[in-house]
Amino acid sequence: MLRTYTLTGLLILVCLAGMLAPALIDARHWWPRKRRMKLNLGQVFQAGSFLLCIFLALRITEGLDGTEFSGGWLTGPLLSMAALGTVLFILALVLTFLFPRVAALLGLGSSLLCLPLYCFFLAPVPFNRVFGRGHEFKVQPAPGFHLHVWPLTALLASVVAVYVCVRRLVGNSPVGNPVGNVRPSRG
Repeated sequence: MLRTYTLTGLLILVCLAGMLAPALIDARHWWPRKRRMKLNLGQVFQAGSFLLCIFLALRITEGLDGTEFSGGWLTGPLLSMAALGTVLFILALVLTFLFPRVAALLGLGSSLLCLPLYCFFLAPVPFNRVFGRGHEFKVQPAPGFHLHVWPLTALLASVVAVYVCVRRLVGNSPVGNPVGNVRPSRG
């Protein structure tokens, strides 16, 4: 059910973006010069990583609502966290072009919310040993790691989104040269 609301919200946002895009492209006539939106490569990467994470989160959680997976005491909260993370990714995608640092904070939080579900799909038995004391599987999965394509891709996309968000939050300072951030004293 939450997936239906998420897809409906995403569709509404895409329609709104389609209606506003021509106005934003030709914004130089009505947008004040100081407040004019300037897209940079960082915003494009941030929006792209959020869009990829939205797609992968919806792909992984597809068909899990209303099943035994969503009702489990370990897997139910994981699915709820992933659904909340998907909604926050959509909000972060919209805010990327208006408030990029706020969107980076939302993207960082939503990446961390989706991460446990991906880890559960990739390593269910080790995940259960660490976080699910007392949880018993109805059908015992094979021990070890399972390299499923979609959860692995989503995990890597979340890592990229975290990297992009941290870069946005740190600012325009050079990452490799912390000495370059120090201003000489006037003395």
